[in-house]
Formats: sequence, C-alpha cells, structure tokens
Amino acid sequence: MPKRNLIWTIAIVAAAVTTVLLTRPAAPPDDPDHVRFRPVVRAYRMLRGQTYRPPDDANLLRGAVRGMVEGLDEFSSYVPPERLASFRARLAGRGTTIGLLVDAAEGTVDVLGVLPGSPAQDAGIEPGARVLRIDGDDAEALSAEEVRQRLGRPPREGVSLVLVDPAGKERTCELAPRRMELDTVAGLRRTAAGRWEYFVLPDERIAYIRIKEFAPRTTERFEQSLRELLGARGIVLDLRDNPGGGLEAGYAVANLFLSEGVIFTRVDRLGRRQEFPARPEGTHSDVPIVVLVNGQTASAAEIVAGSLQLYDRAVLVGSRTRGKGLVQSMISLPNDLGQVNLTTAEFLLGVDQPVARRPGAERWGVGPHIELPLSPAEDRARRRYWLASEAAPASRRPATAPTTAPLPLHLRPAVEVDPQLACAVALFTEPGRIRELLAQAAAERAARQRKAASQPQTNPAGAPHGDE
Repeated sequence: MPKRNLIWTIAIVAAAVTTVLLTRPAAPPDDPDHVRFRPVVRAYRMLRGQTYRPPDDANLLRGAVRGMVEGLDEFSSYVPPERLASFRARLAGRGTTIGLLVDAAEGTVDVLGVLPGSPAQDAGIEPGARVLRIDGDDAEALSAEEVRQRLGRPPREGVSLVLVDPAGKERTCELAPRRMELDTVAGLRRTAAGRWEYFVLPDERIAYIRIKEFAPRTTERFEQSLRELLGARGIVLDLRDNPGGGLEAGYAVANLFLSEGVIFTRVDRLGRRQEFPARPEGTHSDVPIVVLVNGQTASAAEIVAGSLQLYDRAVLVGSRTRGKGLVQSMISLPNDLGQVNLTTAEFLLGVDQPVARRPGAERWGVGPHIELPLSPAEDRARRRYWLASEAAPASRRPATAPTTAPLPLHLRPAVEVDPQLACAVALFTEPGRIRELLAQAAAERAARQRKAASQPQTNPAGAPHGDE
C-alpha cells in the first residue's frame, strides 16, 4: 500500500474511534447500593432460570423485603398486604376470633370456656368440652400453634369443629369468626353477671388487675377498674406475658401512680431526646402496689414496671423482663408491598436507664425485687387459670355432672394455682414488708450511684456522654 494511503487509513480509523468515544454516553459511577445488591439480582436471575415452574415475582419481592427487615433486629418485622387489615385492627384494640378458650397440650384440646358475646358462646359450647376435629383434621395431631392458627381465621372464613361435650355427646359446630373489641384489662374472674371480680382477699381488700396488652382504650379501661377498687388496701398489677403495645398507653398507666419524675425518655437515631414526665393530676399515690413480671413482659409494660420500680412506687415479683427497650415505627411500602415496622428509636427508664438488651450483656430489662420463677408445670397451670377466668359464666351445668365434681378451675382460690400471685398477696399481709423492700432497693441504688460517681471518666475530654 502506498505510504500516503496508509496515512489516510490510520487517520480515518482514529477519527472514527474518537467519534465513538465522544458520542457514547459516559458510564455513571457505580452506585454503592447497586454494587452491594448485585448478588441479590444474580440470585433472582438464577431462581427464575432454574426453577421447574416460573416463580411469582410478587412473592419473590415480598420475600426479599421480609428477609431484609428480619435481618435488622429481632423486633423489626414485615407485614404483607393480606395481613394489614388484621394487624391494624389489632393495634386499634380489635381482634377476629370465634371466642373459644382452649388448652392445647399433651395431645388434647380442652375447652376452658368461651368469651362473652362470641360465636362460641352463641353456639352454646360449654367448659369441659373437648375438641375432636378442626376442619376435618384430628385435633390431637395438631400442635398448640396449629390449633391457635386454625381458631383465629379472618372474618370471611369459617371454622368447622367436632366436639364432645362433658356428658359425652358428640356435636358439630360451624363457627364464623367475628371481629370483637379486645378486653385488654382483666380481673381475677368473671361474676355470674359477667363482670370482673377484682378482689383476691375481699376481707383484706387486696385487689388484682391484669393488663394483657396496651391498646388505645387500655388506659380508659384501667381507670374504670380502679374506680371499682376504691378503698382497696393494696393492688396486685399483673403484667406477665404483656407484649407491650402503644408506649403512650404505658406512659399513661404509669402516670396514674407517679406524681413527679421523668417516666421514660425517647432517643432517636440522631440522639435527639424527648422526655415524658409524670404529672401530679389524677395520681393514685397512696395505695401500695406489687407488680408481677416475667420474661414476656415487654415494651410499654416494661415502662410501667420499670418506672414504678425506679421511683420506689411498687415492689416487683417474678423474673427479669424481656428487655425490649426499642421503638418501632410503621412505614407503608410502595407497589402493594405492605408495611414494615422498623426500629427507629430507643427508650430509657427515667432519663438514663437502658432497657434494651445489649449483645453479651448479663443484665437487661427490669429485674424484680423478689426473684421467683415458675416451673413449666406452674406456668401452664397459671395460663389455664387465666383462660378459664376470662370465660363467660356457663349458662348451665350438665345434668349428668356428679355433685362431687371438682370445683371448676376458675373458682379455685387463685393463690393455690399461682405461686407468684401468692407471694404478692403475702406481702400485703406482712406489716411493713413492702416499705422495707422499697427502702432496701433505694439504698442499693444510691450506693451504685455513689460508686459510679467516684469512678474516673473514661471518655476523652469533650466527647459526649451517654445519649446526649
């Protein structure tokens, strides 16, 4: 090739390459989030390319969101669209139920009673019956969790039950679950008229109130119960198995017994603090209180128990609480993905006492003044008593029942069934015992504070302390 032609060829190629480089869109810098989640996209493509049947993209997307949320911490959660209505109803203090109170253990499903105004009551199901089949399946072959799920259907679905009554007669019931307002405040047992009876020892005027969870109307219901207890010499407040709920409701209940001091402090991710102080108006400051707690006492229930302990207002009996000192916020997702409940803040008792369990920590939550754990058998007996006590009064007693039949569970003295309740009641019968325990706790707390104040600060000069 002549030299001149070679030069022209090189020039044309160079011009073409330059044109391509100048006109091609510049590649954007890698987005860190895009890079980080490339393996997820690859996994999605692998799933679509390898599964026998094409997957449902909506289910895969919801599963991905669920996995991310549950990977954050033990309290963040994902609510799919089909569960949103029931979830929000529960937060509002309403539940969907057939109202059948059962004990599913040891291979049997025994009916302990029915809720007042429930479909189970309308069907005439009596305490002492046994569930044989649920929707055609042998009830004895189902786990306790499966029984709970089967009996908690959405309102549009029905539940088919085959039962045998206490007289041995078999019957079939078709029950449609009904939305009912949850009774979050309970007493000791129901009277023949269906009202709550609150006094453990009527002659001694020792009362018992249980808060099952904190819903919007819990404070109102609790105050109604307190008005029925005027003249009570002592109150046992039962917060065992209380999973919490609205922190505002927990704050309001604690405020009924505290007239000063900060009940709890909310701290967000930026370190901003919001204090919730006690107010003297409407405070029941005179009546002694014993609070029952256990490892399932959580969140708002820990605010109540912990603040009453912090200000020496109540003696706590039972076992250490769960340590759920974190606050969740509900955030709706786009594209019909549902909702996530994300941990967005922490709460502290008073102004600086953490509740949330830290990794490797030996202490968390709220520890009782009197440590008294229940054995598995005692705990099951206590739960059975609770269920039986919530039931509506039986409309009739089977004609074949012998006159020497054992006293129904809910009519037995509660202190015989529940050692923690028995311990709480005994404290009121020992003159000065509650004041002694509270004074001892106050002295120990003061000693810890003096010791902490005497230790040199480990933070470098100018560094922030605590959550400030």
